[in-house]
Amino acid sequence: MRLLLAFAVLLTASWSAQAAPAGVSQVQIQGNQVVIDVDVAGLYTARVRVTFENVLGLNASALDVSAASVDPLDPQLLSRLPALSIDIPTAYPIVLDVSPAAGSGLTFTGVAEIDVSTRNLSFDPSFRLFTAHAGGTFEDITNFSGVGSYRVRGTTGDFSEFLIVADTRLTSSVVHAKFSQLQASLDAHDEQIESGVFDQLQTLLDSAFSNYQTGLSSAAVDDMESFELLVKDNQGSNIPDVYRANDPATQNVAGRLRSQAATLAFSLKLM
Repeated sequence: MRLLLAFAVLLTASWSAQAAPAGVSQVQIQGNQVVIDVDVAGLYTARVRVTFENVLGLNASALDVSAASVDPLDPQLLSRLPALSIDIPTAYPIVLDVSPAAGSGLTFTGVAEIDVSTRNLSFDPSFRLFTAHAGGTFEDITNFSGVGSYRVRGTTGDFSEFLIVADTRLTSSVVHAKFSQLQASLDAHDEQIESGVFDQLQTLLDSAFSNYQTGLSSAAVDDMESFELLVKDNQGSNIPDVYRANDPATQNVAGRLRSQAATLAFSLKLM
């Protein structure tokens, strides 16, 4: 699949002429980026930036965006989190939904970066950005967490719900889980990845896990960064890399692998 070209001309569009989406005061499109101003009942606010590597069909009608407050103790929502030691902060109990609109022609390759900045939260080293698709289990996509008042960033190969959580699991448990998730993704798509590239990716993943087990976390990070770069270099030609709205036949395998490798590297750096 050939690489799609990003818009060459800066395009700015806005939802201002339409009814504002629920929990959102403004959505703007600036070139290959969507800027979302979250405002839920005047209590919870955030600036969210969704930046695409390469995108076509990004316009004011391409995405449905909404934000809503949730009950941090809702058992149904908590059951979608991967561990009991993951909580929803009461200071920002917001689920953001970014999904393709019906009939949307949005198409992108590689990853989309999600950057969330909110003044409702102060920095806490346990805060993470999780995502879920189609009502499924949330998973960690964090690759940056810092001040501003609180700012978190991750990447994804598709869209749906985003949620900031407090993850108090041992870092070692998180790392093990992320290794398992990345291995599962690699195995699930072995027939879609060119065999030689698959073998190189498996070698890098095995090396990262071996280095991690022997206490060489920095070397494991290097392996994961090489893994992500190898996927990026082969996406489109040897690894499927297209997300196409409302088309379940397309799978952005490269975007998922890169996102999982990046968040695993983030966690390894904390060891």
